[in-house]
Amino acid sequence: MWHAAIKLESYFGDIGMAFVRSGLLIVAFIVATFSPAQAGLWDRLGGRFGDGAADKAWSPETKALINQVKLGIDPSKVIDHHAHIIALPDGGLGPCGRKPEVTIHKSRNSWLTPSWKIRTEVLRSASLITDDSKANQQYADRVMSLVKQNPVQGKIILVAMANNFKKNGDGTYSPDKDKTDLYMSNDYVVDVVDCLNTKLPGDRFIAAISVHPGDPDALTTLDTFQARGVKYVKWLPNAMNIDPSETDYLPFYKRMAANKMTLIAHTGEEAAIRVDPKSHQAFGNPALYDMALREAGVQIILSHMGRDGYQDEFLTMMKKDEYKGCLFGDISAMAMRKGELDYLWRVLDDDNWKHFKGRIVNGTDYPLSAVHYFNSTKAIIKHNDAPGVAKSQKKALTEIYQNNPLLYDFTIKRLIRNKGGKAFPPEVFYGINRGTASGDYGCEV
Repeated sequence: MWHAAIKLESYFGDIGMAFVRSGLLIVAFIVATFSPAQAGLWDRLGGRFGDGAADKAWSPETKALINQVKLGIDPSKVIDHHAHIIALPDGGLGPCGRKPEVTIHKSRNSWLTPSWKIRTEVLRSASLITDDSKANQQYADRVMSLVKQNPVQGKIILVAMANNFKKNGDGTYSPDKDKTDLYMSNDYVVDVVDCLNTKLPGDRFIAAISVHPGDPDALTTLDTFQARGVKYVKWLPNAMNIDPSETDYLPFYKRMAANKMTLIAHTGEEAAIRVDPKSHQAFGNPALYDMALREAGVQIILSHMGRDGYQDEFLTMMKKDEYKGCLFGDISAMAMRKGELDYLWRVLDDDNWKHFKGRIVNGTDYPLSAVHYFNSTKAIIKHNDAPGVAKSQKKALTEIYQNNPLLYDFTIKRLIRNKGGKAFPPEVFYGINRGTASGDYGCEV
């Protein structure tokens, strides 16, 4: 039975297999319609927060640890370059009465596709959504609370999600709704950001729109939102069917550069959002951005630094002198599993870091950074043997995670060291260095 269960790993996914291996998957099917029992199962892997309060008084040990990781940090300069806005089609109005324009693929809510059903429920738990009819307001309130109560949180970039597009026989592009896993409109994200900034002073929330470069309205959309003050564009190429090396997209890159907009592009394989067909995982290759950098000079942040299959390609791209000033990497969702920690240590090696100094920035990929299954303090200390994270800190780290997963992500990344004792300097947690010797944006072309 267990041999057969392990063979189902590709069907159930990482989180689903945690249920399989713990004997909980069948139970999950049985109790799926009974919300109290169901919530306990999802919380075991998702949001293991206790009561979820973000404004508790810290224990003395935890307060000391927070003060330790704050040392040398200017909170006003801290930027989380990568966090998501989530909404449900039937989740009610969002903040300030905004109604979201959002679509979610049917597979994410069906037990006929258990991998995606489980991932959806776990992310809902990690987002502290307790009432689907009020989900959109609850999600926004949770994000605002985490930012407000975080003693080292300056600003946070909240991203939209474009449709998957297909190329037609006549060379035009059109939305492919069946292959779109999640669509989150630009207007809603920008409206949410505007609303949250009225509730929490300091313009601490920043919007990143998402535009498929094949969309017939792509250039107009860039101009429209640039006029509204938007400076960032988010892509998930694997799930959106974007080959970054496609020559059709050169006008898009050039318009981004003309508007001085920064592209935040997922790299590496993608597991949280459906990729259909699987061959499109190849679009996570950092090397595919050569044309955008060389011919358009657009500024790009490569999220996750090519983890899960494309680490060498990321390192090669970052070592090209001509891309200094326009090519960056972020360490979002990079302090979770052993392979990712090994990669962070590799990035910190002196031979690599001399190319990366001032060009690596932080992100949380929230709500993924709130998923307990991926952010287990016990796993980081015991299984990953992470230098800089001591067993004596486990209780304090658990308290931080339960109260504020954004602060937990920051704390872990401030603590970890590579084998030589090298840590990420404070500048990693600040904004990207805008500017080159000849201008204030991007690369020379």
